[in-house]
Amino acid sequence: MRRLMITALSALILLCVSSSTPQGRGLHSIRWPPLMIDLLIRAGAPAAASPRPVAPHAQAPASERGATPSAQESVSLEPGNPVERELSGGQSHFYKIAMTSGQYLQVAVSPQGIDVLVALFTPDGKRIGEADIEQATLKSDTISTIAEATGAYRIEVRSVEKIGDAGRYEIKLEELREATAEDKHRIAAESVFREAAWLIDGTLEDKRKSAEKYHEALALYRRAGDRRGEAETLSNIGEVYYLLGEMQKALEKYNEALPLRRDVGDRNGEADTLLGIARVEQKRGNLTQARQTVEQAVGIIESLRTNIASQELRASYFASQQKYYESYIDILMEQHKQNPVSEFGAIALAISERARARSLLELLKESRADRNVSITLRHLGEKFRLQEEAQRPFPTAAAGG
Repeated sequence: MRRLMITALSALILLCVSSSTPQGRGLHSIRWPPLMIDLLIRAGAPAAASPRPVAPHAQAPASERGATPSAQESVSLEPGNPVERELSGGQSHFYKIAMTSGQYLQVAVSPQGIDVLVALFTPDGKRIGEADIEQATLKSDTISTIAEATGAYRIEVRSVEKIGDAGRYEIKLEELREATAEDKHRIAAESVFREAAWLIDGTLEDKRKSAEKYHEALALYRRAGDRRGEAETLSNIGEVYYLLGEMQKALEKYNEALPLRRDVGDRNGEADTLLGIARVEQKRGNLTQARQTVEQAVGIIESLRTNIASQELRASYFASQQKYYESYIDILMEQHKQNPVSEFGAIALAISERARARSLLELLKESRADRNVSITLRHLGEKFRLQEEAQRPFPTAAAGG
């Protein structure tokens, strides 16, 4: 039902905006498309899911294939045997792992079509770790610990939303071995990193404390030799400095993070860091540099989107990444204000309409199996498909400013 509401809203938006070329519009109409994209987002477009290929999965328990398993039923996790299961809103799944004192454990969870909360418990029931994993990140997230006592450790995977559509997730025991000194540093870094993340959205003083915590986590990740953790922490420090208005420091941290993002192959993280750099350059008044940088970020998001095989997941991922297109449009419009006779306003409009058309097409394709979708909406989808609006690459401005 929610997807149908989104599709109907998209159709209403289309009726409000003519399909003439950007060159044929007046400047007053340029402001409408970003607003309409925002309306689509606020209507509840689904978030994204991870498209990465997965190893052969262990078969779910018989209760999974038949009746819904009990919330307290625990499934044993074993190395080399990932498990994939369906999870509905308000539902929890439990797993158990036998550990001996001094062992290092790392479990990876990859949600698809649902946001999940993962919690880790000691044999006596004490919660010792938690991870809120969003499906839009296009990657798995991990939770880890070093056992202080021998026994059966328990992991809970539950839906963040109490009421919502069902999704799937994969859970995999990535490492179970004797802990090293580096593991201890990594566990400490993850704990401090989570503290910093909680503070970043708080008061000005909270943000300063967040920066301190992130620097502490950075030192620990470096001692652990965890370059992915180092890259993410550097980028987050850049974000904190941006929020504090310290643009030079923000730029320095983003520029430290970028080559690390690339070295570890974190494409989504690379796009996020590039977006941070673009926003800093925009604040500093370097609009040409800001535009060129955000174009790189958009290019990565486009590449990631097209590599997602599932139509539903592709639409979800695109809906969750609107911040890139909104920043691109915002920079172009600022350039347009500085130079009203330039092409920037028309390009901003074209990008906005292309994104909106693509969102509608993918949602319509996803809705085709639902018999409640009206013939009118299908005709709108056909119109846009024939125009191939959504298939054109996003336009970019000329290299000059």
